[in-house]
Amino acid sequence: RLADEYMASRKTYEAQSYEYRYAMDALAARVIQTWIDQISSRKSMAVEQERLDNIRRIELIQLERYKGGTGNLDELSTARSRMQHVLMAIEEDQAEINRSVRKLEVLLGRYPEGALVSATKLPVIACAPVSIPAETLMQRPDIQAAILRVEAAKKATDASSKAQLPDLRLSGQIFKEAASLNNLSDSTKYWGILGSLFQPLFDAGRLSNERESKQTELDATVSELRQTVLVALKEVEDVFGAEKTLSAQRAAIRVAVKESANNRLFYQDRYRQGLEPIQNYLEAREQELVMSKQLDEIEAQILKNRVDMALAVGAGIEDTQPISQGVNEK
Repeated sequence: RLADEYMASRKTYEAQSYEYRYAMDALAARVIQTWIDQISSRKSMAVEQERLDNIRRIELIQLERYKGGTGNLDELSTARSRMQHVLMAIEEDQAEINRSVRKLEVLLGRYPEGALVSATKLPVIACAPVSIPAETLMQRPDIQAAILRVEAAKKATDASSKAQLPDLRLSGQIFKEAASLNNLSDSTKYWGILGSLFQPLFDAGRLSNERESKQTELDATVSELRQTVLVALKEVEDVFGAEKTLSAQRAAIRVAVKESANNRLFYQDRYRQGLEPIQNYLEAREQELVMSKQLDEIEAQILKNRVDMALAVGAGIEDTQPISQGVNEK
């Protein structure tokens, strides 16, 4: 019984160790994802700033055309509306940068004053390694913790069952052989082992209830283990499904960025030859910037999903290589 109680405590301790590791991995993942968020917001704001300059030039051209009688008020109003939309996007990006920086400072245990210096380039994060599904799940600390809690509950149940059995209690004491005047120097100390066998008769109801309680706890831990495994399977399916979807979207947007760049170069050459007005070139540049911003956003989503992927397959901070390529150590 004592051995079972010891093993139950030992398994509980090991489960808590795995839960602590899982919490550390989750914290590291949130730090990386928040880092990615604020870099993505900075890149987005830089693109919006360039768009703002481009739209201002378009607005000036529309204004000159309107004053010269070759343009109409609708074109000028559209340009001004687009400029206000870009200004609003810049404010949103700045607010998102401030939020993500403060969140990152809190995650790092700092006062959220929004003064963290960060990089301007996204890190490089590869897909997490995946082996056999069962082995992949066994790498997850939360599943290891759930298994150990089942084992701890099993040992506690065994101990409660053995508590209903007769109890042999041993006690020891030291006593001294009676001394007399003629053998004072020969008196000897003895160890005495006294044993008693007790049958838990009067506590039978309490012990039986404790046994049923431990069995219920064991059933609950088995159910929790089953639920943990199901959630783990769902998370793995989600992250790999998202990787496939986001990769396809990135491939499509890369083609769109390339085609918009070709379109901008086409109008740039024709403008230099005097065959097209500068407005057409600026409009092509505007489309290229929009596609470029969407590509940056997809890249950030892929990186954040790969961080979730590492958590899903149990590749924690102790199992991964540094991912600071292109990242300022500050």
